[in-house]
Amino acid sequence: VCVSCQTEKAVQIKTVERLQIEARDAAEKQRGLEARLSTANIPLRFQQHSFESFIEKTENHKRQKQICQAYASKFSELEKKGTSMIFVGTTGTGKTHLACAIANFVIKDLEKKAILQSLRTLIYFKYSKSITMGRYLSIK
Repeated sequence: VCVSCQTEKAVQIKTVERLQIEARDAAEKQRGLEARLSTANIPLRFQQHSFESFIEKTENHKRQKQICQAYASKFSELEKKGTSMIFVGTTGTGKTHLACAIANFVIKDLEKKAILQSLRTLIYFKYSKSITMGRYLSIK
């Protein structure tokens, strides 16, 4: 076998090895994403919601979206400070959509865990003797 053929074969082997590693890394990343999404408690109909899919019907919606985007973009910094966000309002104002958009951003873009909880659930956990609230509120 000539030197040129050996070199070409070595390059092919390296390329195949690199592609296998990239495929394995991509599959591992996808499994991690799926695991984070499965434990996020995001309602099925909101799992694909994002800032881009939020419809700004009013100027107030536009402002709320901007606030949520700013929160999401600075999440890592805010998390260290223990800063959180609570949504309050009447039905149909976009609270769940924007909360899910933040959670999806944290899960998909920042590759961290997030858990969406209702206020009723948080109050239950706070006053439950068997469960500590911090366990359920942590976002990693």
